Amino acid sequence: LKTDNLTTGGIIGSIVDYNTTNNINATISHCYNIGKNKSGGIIGQVSFYSNIVATIKMDNCYNTGDINDTSSSSLSTGGIIGYCKGNVIMEKCYNTGKVDKGAGIAGQVGGDATIEKCYNTVDVNGENAGGIISHVFGKLTATECYNTGNITGSSSDSGGIIGMAHSDATIENCHNTGKVTGGSGIVSQVNGKATITDCSNTGEITESSSHEPLGGIAGQVYYATIEN
Repeated sequence: LKTDNLTTGGIIGSIVDYNTTNNINATISHCYNIGKNKSGGIIGQVSFYSNIVATIKMDNCYNTGDINDTSSSSLSTGGIIGYCKGNVIMEKCYNTGKVDKGAGIAGQVGGDATIEKCYNTVDVNGENAGGIISHVFGKLTATECYNTGNITGSSSDSGGIIGMAHSDATIENCHNTGKVTGGSGIVSQVNGKATITDCSNTGEITESSSHEPLGGIAGQVYYATIEN
């Protein structure tokens, strides 16, 4: 899509509701995009009034087109979805298109995120880049996800799987083999309780600036259980 609109998607540009108090529930299944976009390969943005509960379910969706937003006002970009103010449930989605300023699967999630059997295989760049998700503000559950692309962040909050989780995070059987610059192999930072089980990283970890909390699995966590 060639446009100056900041919220473009290969299938849906924006899901927006500012006129009612009805909750939003949307299911997107078996969709794909092969063209270049600015925000998200499938969905650009989901936004609504703060008192509305939104849940976006996506399964078996994939993107092969590059996602590149050069604007300074962009919320975030993602191979599948750019920005979602609500909850996301994603299963068996993948990205093979290069992503700038975001993450391989979902850029920024304002609610809870449940991600299962999703993967990214190409390079991702951005301030808080992630192989699967850049930012999650609600609770996170990531299961059987992997990243093989190189992740390059301009801060220490980038990760092979997750950049930053602002609440509790459960990450199981997730694996990274891509080089991570400015972050950690699985997750960079968890501000709540972190449970990381059966995860691995074989990618090189390097800093983008000095004094960064970097780790092969996790960078900075406050309450953590890491097993196997």
